[in-house]
Amino acid sequence: MNAGRDVERLIARWLGEEAPGRAPDRILAGAGTTIDHTKQRRSAVVWRQSVTFTLRSAAIAAAIVLAVAGSLYLIGGGTGGVGSQSASPTASHPTPSPSVAPTASPEAAVDIPVVPASPLPDPTGEALPSDLIGRIYAVDPPETLNGRQLVLTLRAADDAHCMAMYGERSTCFTVLWDPVKSGDPGARGSARIVDGNLVISMALVPFDQACVGSLATYAIEDAGATLRGIDPPACTFPGFREF
Repeated sequence: MNAGRDVERLIARWLGEEAPGRAPDRILAGAGTTIDHTKQRRSAVVWRQSVTFTLRSAAIAAAIVLAVAGSLYLIGGGTGGVGSQSASPTASHPTPSPSVAPTASPEAAVDIPVVPASPLPDPTGEALPSDLIGRIYAVDPPETLNGRQLVLTLRAADDAHCMAMYGERSTCFTVLWDPVKSGDPGARGSARIVDGNLVISMALVPFDQACVGSLATYAIEDAGATLRGIDPPACTFPGFREF
């Protein structure tokens, strides 16, 4: 259905009914007599009246147009015309936030066991007692480098370091810089009890092959808090104190 054409037909029908095609004869005769006896100023008045009538008619017609158009708009439910449906709202989809690329974190502490090139022989002495396993000591006097400290750790036979060297056949030790960093050479080997003292054997010393095989004996004092060296060789350490 075309709303514009319907409005035009309504207006044409109304104008036809309100303004017939020809006035009655008596009105035309009277008008001619009046014109003959009326001054020019009267013609101007008639012109204004005619214009007023025309404007009034146009105003009425415009009002009808607006009323009809408004009705059609309401019936049609919006600007889409008669019978049209309003546009359904578009579903909004949240814009995904840009993903943040992971940044490189500082080098994490990595305590990597070292596997010897060939199997190590079984060490002498007895395994460490449980009250010494897992204890951590600082070298005494302290040794530091770039904010890191050299420390001794006594480990159980099933510790990854001991397993790598002895296959769970012996307790062991590591001497590493703390915090530990990947590739830290350090020193590793067996840790045993011989005649009541702690004996460590330098089995793996990547930074100084000349020290491999060196033995150091320490007296266990202060309930294990102090390990005092008994004539330790140059490649080993004078003593240790627990953290």
